[in-house]
Amino acid sequence: MLYDDQNHVINSMLIISWNVNSIKVRMEQLLWMIDDMSPDVILLQELKCADMAFPYDALINHPQASKYNVVVYGQKTYNGVAILSKRMILESQKYNFATTALHEAIAANGKSNGKGSSSGSNGPIGNGGDDTVENNQVEQITEARYIEAVIPYDDQSTMRIGSVYVPNGSEVKSPKFRYKLAFYDEMRNHMLKLLQQDEMVVIGGDLNVAPEAIDVYDPIGMDGTLAFHPEERRRFRQMISDGYRDSFRFHRPDQQEFSWWDYRDRNSLRSNRGMRIDHLLVSPTVADLMVQANIHKDFRAMMRPSDHAPVGIVF
Repeated sequence: MLYDDQNHVINSMLIISWNVNSIKVRMEQLLWMIDDMSPDVILLQELKCADMAFPYDALINHPQASKYNVVVYGQKTYNGVAILSKRMILESQKYNFATTALHEAIAANGKSNGKGSSSGSNGPIGNGGDDTVENNQVEQITEARYIEAVIPYDDQSTMRIGSVYVPNGSEVKSPKFRYKLAFYDEMRNHMLKLLQQDEMVVIGGDLNVAPEAIDVYDPIGMDGTLAFHPEERRRFRQMISDGYRDSFRFHRPDQQEFSWWDYRDRNSLRSNRGMRIDHLLVSPTVADLMVQANIHKDFRAMMRPSDHAPVGIVF
């Protein structure tokens, strides 16, 4: 809760975004978050489960978690996004961005190895992790990476909230990297339309890009690499130029904090060799109300952690 100078409770809203890297593995930590922090809205990414396999029962059987309304866009084994809200979900929509570039990446991969998908560290490009995709199936393939919901903000207004998991890109100059850039472009077009409707908007998730030098531990050595490539960073800046605010940088202009530390480097967290690739982008109407923006690094130090820390805003 927030308090004014007379110690009266101020009505506030806490939104958390977290790439859990498997909802089933991280369920205990999610329930702890709900008990300890009681977010109004939780945006989740990389669920790694289909819609029907989402652990709804774990939420229903938990006293605090049972208060949340849930919408899920899942996918077996890979990807998957969800929105949990204490407030009523008035409407929700699943979106698929850059499907043409996705299909081109699948086709290019198929030509290189004689069969369908595999998309590097992000898992197969395709449904359910099947390593073979017939040519006539390519156009049917989508990836569960963006879901959006409308919730009440107060008695007079609503807020539109999106949970997004941007493709990793696999390798710079690869078809999968072109898919990533196309995903940014189509998502940006969608986000721009939301701004034009003059709505309160929060888009949060794993955007898989560190926007500025302060957002990586080694800006010189990492320049031009995946998640810190000029083309990725340019697209992030375009969203900011359109009118969105990078909530963390807006609230903490000179503070270096990271949201992701590589599993493969066992000392990455201890040595703080990380990147800030998880973001909450907010419309100006939300930025004007915002009083806090935080990265909850303590979650990365828990037992069996995700490689991402939750990011949050209070307004």
